[in-house]
This record gives sequence, structure tokens and C-alpha cells, in this order.
Amino acid sequence: MLINHLLNTKNKMHELVDAHHAKANVSKDMKAFIALQHIHKLGHGQCHSLTLALHDFTDLPIYLLVDNNGESMHSYLKYKDYSLDAYLLSDESLTISFYESIGNKNGRCGSHPIMVTRKLFLKSFENVCAP
Repeated sequence: MLINHLLNTKNKMHELVDAHHAKANVSKDMKAFIALQHIHKLGHGQCHSLTLALHDFTDLPIYLLVDNNGESMHSYLKYKDYSLDAYLLSDESLTISFYESIGNKNGRCGSHPIMVTRKLFLKSFENVCAP
């Protein structure tokens, strides 16, 4: 199953993205640059569409990360203590702290995971997840 394969690579996508940003050379690493741009879009802007697609494929529970004001920051699926999103499988604590640090840079505080149903998720993001 997909999850078993991803368990062997957990947290690796975060490490790959960090390493690439530390030594980015667009002219030599064009394929990596393009791949990382797609990951960035799916992780920071189109995460809700990806979450819905992955949920429909895996039936794993949907989680929203919300700030202290209850505003959505990110969505992902949960498998045991892991999150599944554009960064593949990561320790959930890594995902929470990652998006909390992004929120802090943008003047938002906190990052709290909340499990939601597919129906509530669709209602909240119907403008983003419309076919």
C-alpha cells in the first residue's frame, strides 16, 4: 500500500526542500526546481484540493490546522502519528510546527489540528475544491 512505501521515506521531503533551498542552483537543477515549485503549490495554496483527493483515495481522516482565531492555515490527512500532504509523510509534530512558523511570519499565532468530516471540509472549502 502507498502508506507502507511512504513510511520508508517519512520526513524526507521536508529535508529535500530545505537542502535545495540552502544550495539552490536553478540553472543546474531545473528539474528539481520545477518539482519543488509544484510541491510548494500543493503545500501552500492548493493543499485543500490535494487533501480532498488523497482522502477520497485513502479514506484517511482529514485534519485542518487552524490558528488561535480558528482560521484555517493548512489541511492534511492523518495516519497514526503522521501527516500526509504535499510533503508526503511526515511526523505530525513536524507539520504542525512547520506551518506554525509560517503563520508566525505572517502575523498569525498558534497551529492547532482539528479533525473534520469530508462534508464539513467540502462546505468550508467549496470554492477551492469545486470540480
